[in-house]
Amino acid sequence: DVYNQYFSFDSAEGLRISARDTNGTLSKFSTSLTNERLAFNYGNEAVAYIDGTKMNIKEAEIESPLTVTGRYSGSTMLQAPVINIGNFSIVIESNGSLSIVANT
Repeated sequence: DVYNQYFSFDSAEGLRISARDTNGTLSKFSTSLTNERLAFNYGNEAVAYIDGTKMNIKEAEIESPLTVTGRYSGSTMLQAPVINIGNFSIVIESNGSLSIVANT
């Protein structure tokens, strides 16, 4: 009974972890783990998941500063940081200036 309160498993859906309240109602929040990905779910929708080497989040609010780093070798910048937002990119140029570029 305790196991069934929190865990479910089958070959198609993988392992799902969720909780029930004191009335036995299943929470809308859960996590699931399959051979392909780790997902954070709300209802039947994966709102965030890790698939291979990439993490996908449908919507996020950042509550502290966001830092995006480029590639460095020691103190030499090999690739400048870039932030992509929709059809635009915020690019730090080699001279230190900041550009907003429309991606076409």
